[in-house]
Amino acid sequence: MRFGDFTGLRKKSIIQVLNKENPFGEIFVFTFSIPDGLTWRPGEHGIFRLKGIEGMKWRAFSLVSIQEEGVIQIATQIAENPSPFKARLRELEPGDSLQMRGPFGWFTIQDEDSPILFIANGIGITPVRALLESLKEDGAREVHAIYAAKERHLFQEDLEAVCEENPKISISFVHGRDAVATEIMVHAKKYGNNAYYYLSGSLQANKSNQALLKWQGIRGFRIIQDPFFGYEKR
Repeated sequence: MRFGDFTGLRKKSIIQVLNKENPFGEIFVFTFSIPDGLTWRPGEHGIFRLKGIEGMKWRAFSLVSIQEEGVIQIATQIAENPSPFKARLRELEPGDSLQMRGPFGWFTIQDEDSPILFIANGIGITPVRALLESLKEDGAREVHAIYAAKERHLFQEDLEAVCEENPKISISFVHGRDAVATEIMVHAKKYGNNAYYYLSGSLQANKSNQALLKWQGIRGFRIIQDPFFGYEKR
């Protein structure tokens, strides 16, 4: 984490809803316009603010999309009885506007050639999807992703397309803690401290995966964690 990772906090933008999708279950995907001049690095997140609601009026969401796709996209889980923020977010329709601060963050690519292992749990796939998209033309390194979900895997078609385009990128779609642990041990043994390890998911999942990586001898500076502010907030 560096001071420069927070410079994006100074940016304030008004973004407009272009599309809202509910691909399955409680998962919602929102697509917004990009304000003129706004740029970001894959893996960063923004702080989204809504007016006219009770309680906490903002949430931080990782950006699913990369700059080249021409839109800002986020995805989140909205439960049956959500917070006032999530309830209002779910009501947004194309043409509605809201404020975004950022993007900013440190969950970004660290160098030009180190191997990478992404470990994503559930909705934690959101920043990883952007990072994989940004790496699809990178032939300098080997990249593997472990994506655990209870049932369906969000953005599975997008992720498979990235793997088809770049043979150095691969992904394991898994279910359950044991499958994740097995994958982590295999790849930690393969890459060792030559790779960077990215953890994105709930606080509990990240802590568990970090402990397993350290048990495998991976040094702390090689482990990059997505803060996933508000992950537990419904």
